[in-house]
Amino acid sequence: MEQQVAKKRKCSSGSFMAKQRKFRIAGEAYQTSSKKNKPAKRPHQALASCKCKYKCNELSEQHKLDLFTKFYSCDERTQKTYLMGLFDLINIQRRRHGFYNDPSESRRQASVTYHVPNGKGENIQLSFKPPRSDTCRVCDELQCKIKSSSSATESTANKGLLELHQRKAEKAMETLKQNAATSQLPGSNISTICIDLQQINTMPRSYIRKNLRGQWSEEDLQNAVRDIIAGTGSVREISRIYKVPVRTLMRRNQEI
Repeated sequence: MEQQVAKKRKCSSGSFMAKQRKFRIAGEAYQTSSKKNKPAKRPHQALASCKCKYKCNELSEQHKLDLFTKFYSCDERTQKTYLMGLFDLINIQRRRHGFYNDPSESRRQASVTYHVPNGKGENIQLSFKPPRSDTCRVCDELQCKIKSSSSATESTANKGLLELHQRKAEKAMETLKQNAATSQLPGSNISTICIDLQQINTMPRSYIRKNLRGQWSEEDLQNAVRDIIAGTGSVREISRIYKVPVRTLMRRNQEI
């Protein structure tokens, strides 16, 4: 007896979902079924400004644009195959103690690193989370532009911008030192405020202790206890009305 097998449902090439998928794979703008507009994909313009062990700043703007164009010109299967080739699985060198006895029970059995070709026959590693840095971001970006410059003219222009930025910073520091010295003179109208944004230096702290005893009198306590005995409200409501702590009310009520 032959079994009837239902045909697998396939969306036609002219359907709304098929067009959405086509635009999404190509990185173009499209509209979802809930009428939400998704913008088109754009190459990332900001340069890597960190000084970590990875070499993201060695990728030039032109090479990034070439990788972006080639990736979104491929079909979905080719894109997935290309991305899988950029992953490297590395054995864990040192495990952390987790909620397991056998290392095989851990959900993480390998570490994943990412690399991308730099256009010179080499693969460089990437990091998607730049580390925290206390250096000047503008200086780091200009340094990266100098290293990734494709011509001597571009490198010279970036060096000039870096030198101009450093001169402005030095002038601002000199003005700050002069204002700090002037603020300490008697009769000066300049005040200096120190703000530690990195929270590195130890700063003095002041604590305020709430004095509940000074907010209520003995008469308030007696009236509150009387209302509790009369049952005019709950203990918390009466405590809120007379501003008497709940523990004080309960202790005085038990004494009576």
